[in-house]
Amino acid sequence: MLDQAHYYFLLLLLASGVSAYTASLIWKHRSTPGAYAVLSFTLGMCAWALPYAAYWFTPPAPTRLFWLDATYFGVVVVPGAFFAFTLYYTGRQTLIHGRRLLLLTVEPALTLLLLWTDPWHGLFFAGKQAADSATILDGGPWFWLHVVYSYGLLLISAVWLFQALVRAQWVFRWQAALVLFAGLLPLISNIITFAGLNPLPGLDLTPLSFTLTGLILTYSLYQTGLLDLVPVARGQVVDQMSSGFLVIDRQQRIVDANAAALKLLSELKGTQIDHLIGKPIQTVLVDWHRWVASGPTPNVILDGIANNAKHFTLRVAISPLLDEHQRCQGQVVVLSDITEEKRMERELRQSLNYFQAIFDASTDAIFICDAHTGVIRDTNARASALYLYSREEMVGSRDLNQFNTGIEPFTTKHALQWFEKARTEGPQVFEWMGRDKNNQLMWLDMHIQYTRLGDNDLLLVRASDMTERKHAQQQEFELRLERERVNILTHFMRDASHEFRTPLSVIRTSLYLMSRTDDAARRQAKVEQIELAVNHMVRLIDMLVVLASLDSGIELQRQAVNVNQLVNQVLITARLTAKPLHWDVHLAPALELTQVDPDHLLEALRQLLDNAVRFTPDGGRITVTTKQHGEELVIEVGDTGCGIAEEDLPHIFYRFFRTDDAHTSSGFGLGLPIAKRIIELHGGTLSVTSQVGVGSVFRIELPTVTPVPAV
Repeated sequence: MLDQAHYYFLLLLLASGVSAYTASLIWKHRSTPGAYAVLSFTLGMCAWALPYAAYWFTPPAPTRLFWLDATYFGVVVVPGAFFAFTLYYTGRQTLIHGRRLLLLTVEPALTLLLLWTDPWHGLFFAGKQAADSATILDGGPWFWLHVVYSYGLLLISAVWLFQALVRAQWVFRWQAALVLFAGLLPLISNIITFAGLNPLPGLDLTPLSFTLTGLILTYSLYQTGLLDLVPVARGQVVDQMSSGFLVIDRQQRIVDANAAALKLLSELKGTQIDHLIGKPIQTVLVDWHRWVASGPTPNVILDGIANNAKHFTLRVAISPLLDEHQRCQGQVVVLSDITEEKRMERELRQSLNYFQAIFDASTDAIFICDAHTGVIRDTNARASALYLYSREEMVGSRDLNQFNTGIEPFTTKHALQWFEKARTEGPQVFEWMGRDKNNQLMWLDMHIQYTRLGDNDLLLVRASDMTERKHAQQQEFELRLERERVNILTHFMRDASHEFRTPLSVIRTSLYLMSRTDDAARRQAKVEQIELAVNHMVRLIDMLVVLASLDSGIELQRQAVNVNQLVNQVLITARLTAKPLHWDVHLAPALELTQVDPDHLLEALRQLLDNAVRFTPDGGRITVTTKQHGEELVIEVGDTGCGIAEEDLPHIFYRFFRTDDAHTSSGFGLGLPIAKRIIELHGGTLSVTSQVGVGSVFRIELPTVTPVPAV
């Protein structure tokens, strides 16, 4: 048979074992806020029960009191640990944040110090500890201070847990009740022991109650999610929400409301509302029944005037509150102040309207296009008016006539190239030819700029209709051209009339004199003068005909020719002149065959040599040179004539130009213009260098590759 002491020993050993097992379970949840407080609480219960079990296992002896004193290693920990856990559980952990947590260790440390040094001062036991008593029910001043402190912490914890129990939702309410009951069991058993109502004589019931406390906490860990689900969310989330929160029961009464709901409804009503619990929801939301009848989750916007007389907008979102069987037990109402959101929405709408007004009122056509594909995202009214397409026809397309005229380079391909340049190189400005829906061509001044809007790469394309300006420019150009033609014709007629007037005067004078004389010799002399004048006019007419044919854009009859042969051919005629001259001819021996019109090139060379012979004095020197210079054939005709003044050089290729205004020098002033025009038709150039008193050098440069004919 077990005696009383061993029976008590086994009970206390079981209590400490349960506490230790509970501590091991809590250790697995140690990352959860408040876990270390619960762990300290269960370890404190273990440290209380285990020495007390050793006390009952030890035979009566003076050393037996050691184990009774050792129980205080757990006794001093339990109240503070339970108080700390209560602070975490009810959302008041900021009270022991940081160094303030150390305040909970001051009283336990002093208690242990005074207990173990009591023989020297008597502040704890005060000589009242009996050697045969298994309980400590009386003592000195510090003993009773410790009792008041411990019971005070437990009482405060009980009050806060009870408040959490009342305010908690159903899942937290059961959890809070279990925690409250588990925490109060040691307190109740301790009170029973102090009151002398102990059914187990001589045994402190407080450690035994830890067995049931550990079992309750273990059950709460696995069944109610203790340390996983804590009602802190209700205090820290719901009560601190900026949005209002209401819970409505099946009788349409308000059963829960946070502070934000009171504030928002007060602003909506324009009067202060201090209490809502128990009131019908219609007292604050008069259209409640109509909203609920409209659907399961109505969403309503309410406008009001806040206490500060400012416009106030409230969103009311209603959701059903369902139980575990998906049956409606009421509604949850979330109230959100969307005044600022509505203000920003209005401002955004105003900005969009302002932008749209500017967009549509623009006198230029505007396209918003995808920067990569060219697809049109949007257009303005002017674009529709300009291209005669509706906005719906243009948006989403990139192949309309506004980007593809079918005329190079005004095609979709080249438009996309401009788009790419705008995206990679920056804004682009250029002229473009477009086509409207009626296939009418028009000239456009295009401006393209890249921009990024959100995740979209866009191009802003602005097209200004410049068709009328182009027509005006064309008309102005044609007018200037006509004026130039008239001016040229006027000068031509003046110069040509002068050139014709001289031989005609000679003919008229000669005919007059012939009619006044019968002398055969004199009449023959006049006939010869008339013949010279006629020949002069014939040569002038021939040169004018040549110029006219060259100006008409004749097609050259090109063929592969050795230019040296042409030069030799024209030299034969030039050397027949009666003027005594020295000729230096330097022809390159290996010239490439050149595609030229031999008849016209001979004419150009003839005019240059005729010019050299005419202006080179007797005994002078004429030099003719040919050479290959890269892909160009060079022909130079030099003379040692009188030279050309520097101020006259820019004009020598003008028609009828003479260095003397009286036109007393030989020639008509048409040879050099003829030569230059022929060379230009061949795609070459004719230039001159000259020095007065030294002579001149005319240089022909002809491409050996057949060029595009000049027009």
